[in-house]
Amino acid sequence: MVWGKQAESCGEYLDKGSPILVEGRLQTREWEAKDGGKRTVIEVVAERVQFMGRARAAAPATVPAGAEPFAEEPGSGNDDVPF
Repeated sequence: MVWGKQAESCGEYLDKGSPILVEGRLQTREWEAKDGGKRTVIEVVAERVQFMGRARAAAPATVPAGAEPFAEEPGSGNDDVPF
């Protein structure tokens, strides 16, 4: 789950199949369904989302909560691998 400005940025800039990196936590919810059966879901609560980009996976754009994504100019010299 992504909330607030970060969710707005994801909705605006991501398409199905867009490569991203998500940092966050796992959250488990349990409830009883109308049919009486117990249901459980595990959700990812995003704290940070990185848009990996299609052409330059080595230079991801970081989108912290409340910030707009940015794109580096081609040939900017930032060829460091982020991990």
